[in-house]
Amino acid sequence: MSGPGDRIRLLAPAESWAEAFPLGNGSSGAMLHCLPGRDLVELSESTCLSGSSPSPVPPTGAPGAFHEARALTLAGNYAGAEAAIGRFHGERGDYGSNLPLARLRLTYAIPEGGFRAYERSLSLDEALASWSFESGEARHERAAFLSRPHGVLVIRARARRPAGAIAAGADCAL
Repeated sequence: MSGPGDRIRLLAPAESWAEAFPLGNGSSGAMLHCLPGRDLVELSESTCLSGSSPSPVPPTGAPGAFHEARALTLAGNYAGAEAAIGRFHGERGDYGSNLPLARLRLTYAIPEGGFRAYERSLSLDEALASWSFESGEARHERAAFLSRPHGVLVIRARARRPAGAIAAGADCAL
């Protein structure tokens, strides 16, 4: 059940990356700019990192460090527990930052006169971004989500009246 705090609703398109809506599924991510006439989607993926991979071998003292951290936490020695957890994780490497993967641009033919009644929202419970606007006689609606089981970004675009109101193109810059 969602309440009023579970949805972000804005009445203007994103002007910058910081205003774009984020979507993610644990391994893939997207920043949606939700622009009338042009949807810009900046994609990322968990294996695109600027740093080095951690060592695949776990530290030999991990089980003991875990139990030590638990005992120290129960005793109220939080600084000691934090040090023990550091031994549980082993050596920290340079994991770096998540890097952009690609930019996907979807373009739509919008009649002269621009757009009106623009709205976009991000449902935190459903991990669903949606945006809509009116142009000419048509009401344009878009929705997007990232599916973890299927490993895909889904964007639905539709227009209500008149028939043929969606004319679209796509390009992707890596």
